[in-house]
Amino acid sequence: MKVKLSGPTYFAPLLNYINQVVSFTSEEFPKKYFTILIMTDGEIHDMEKTIDEVVVSSTLPISIIIVGVGNANFTAM
Repeated sequence: MKVKLSGPTYFAPLLNYINQVVSFTSEEFPKKYFTILIMTDGEIHDMEKTIDEVVVSSTLPISIIIVGVGNANFTAM
């Protein structure tokens, strides 16, 4: 099986959706905790919006792990 990686890389829409799901779920099930693992082959193209979503995530029961793979410049992450 081969995986084709492509870009550009936008994390904010994904994190926004996850924040909504976690927010809703944590209201119904307050003892749940979530961990999300994101693997990327490219640098983030919407860094400012992504940071905003990570700040929202910091108020929720969630951990976000971002792993860069390949030769891209991941210093901003």
